[in-house]
Amino acid sequence: MKLCASFYSLLFLALNFASGTSVAGGQSGTNTDNELLYNVQLQNCPRSCEFSGPDLANWTSYDDLAELKLCNQTVLFSLNVHNSLSDPTTHVLIKACGTAKGGPRITVGESIAVQLKANAAHPASSQPPSAIMTRESQRLIANLTTDSSCGAFPREVTAVAQMAWSGSPRGDVGSVSSAAVELARYFRDSAGCGSSIMLASAGNAVVGAIAGGSLVKSAAASLIEEAKAQLGFNPTSQLAVELCHGSMPDDSGLDARFGLFADLQGNTSSVQNALRVWANGGHLDLDGLANSTGDGGHRNISTKVAVLTSPFDTPSSSSPSSLGARADCRAIQVVSGDSCGSLATRCGISGNDFMKYNSYNSQLCSTLKVKQWVCCSLGSVPNMRPKPNPDGTCSAYTMQKDDGCWSIADAFGITQADIEQNNKQTWGWTGCNSLMQGQVICLSNGHPPMPATDVTANW
Repeated sequence: MKLCASFYSLLFLALNFASGTSVAGGQSGTNTDNELLYNVQLQNCPRSCEFSGPDLANWTSYDDLAELKLCNQTVLFSLNVHNSLSDPTTHVLIKACGTAKGGPRITVGESIAVQLKANAAHPASSQPPSAIMTRESQRLIANLTTDSSCGAFPREVTAVAQMAWSGSPRGDVGSVSSAAVELARYFRDSAGCGSSIMLASAGNAVVGAIAGGSLVKSAAASLIEEAKAQLGFNPTSQLAVELCHGSMPDDSGLDARFGLFADLQGNTSSVQNALRVWANGGHLDLDGLANSTGDGGHRNISTKVAVLTSPFDTPSSSSPSSLGARADCRAIQVVSGDSCGSLATRCGISGNDFMKYNSYNSQLCSTLKVKQWVCCSLGSVPNMRPKPNPDGTCSAYTMQKDDGCWSIADAFGITQADIEQNNKQTWGWTGCNSLMQGQVICLSNGHPPMPATDVTANW
């Protein structure tokens, strides 16, 4: 439960009294005091995206969507689409940042944690806490740098996007436009490599989008802007945009998914449900959405998008003649931000050959996991089943955005039952239905890992 700001203000004063600083007469003794009091007064909103950067680990944590809705600014937020918001037995961790310029640098929970750390490490007679705060703030401000090629070869292709919308009740076009602008900015500037899911809210509007690992993120941003233009042209209650599967030439194996869903009535669950369908490789019933109110509509958009392929993709690329059972293949391991295009590039083979060498999994490109092994040649994937470490600890895995037990098990050659069994003693484990980003779990037997710390928790 979120405690009132007045309580935190009192606690803030107590902490400063204990540290020997002064806030009498409205003047603070240090810059730390000013920053802490400023953040106490802005507790309804998460830390500013400007200061937290694109790494979700630095975004403010929420356990309750209603708490986040107290913020009257446009915010970006992330949640696991597989943990349903409508299921009361499921815990959903939300990571958020505010898009307002000059917003909170830290939240009150972090302010207090930093102040406690400063008080403990540096008494009043020692180094002023302001110096510590400066270093702490600098540590939390990430560099917003991305590489649009993501280790692969960008190629422009023509694709078809399907758009559908329902009619009344009409929503607030201004709010959904604000959310769409920030969502497009995120995908253009900060989404990075690999598949990405992000949501934005403003007023009563919620917008969410997914972009596959083979889709250049600036192309996703352009599609979001196209949807925003449609919302301004024809106000609606819900709108969906989906990049048609198979509409691009030679797209076999590419994870070029794109989907956007906007709900102008503030129903986050409906947005999450749509994103879950796309994350699982499915398709929305766009005709059903268009006909749901009698005054909806739909249309197709032909557009140019950039996809990530291998530079070895040429019309004359050789292909293996057969793929029978063989010895172990030459294998490499997936790293953060990889796509099938970047993996094929690292293998030194064409995208078509990469897909044939890994034909055991038709959904490989949309389900890549960090540390997963893939083939660069003929043969079978080596047995890389996770094993305990020499010190007796288990083989640990840190949950990524939108991970699920089934996809993790499939990537590492184990079963969901193995994951459940290996984590009976893991701190914070409540089952596969309540997985959270950043949670550390066991993929093998062995002593469980220490839990990850979260200094962004909004106390």
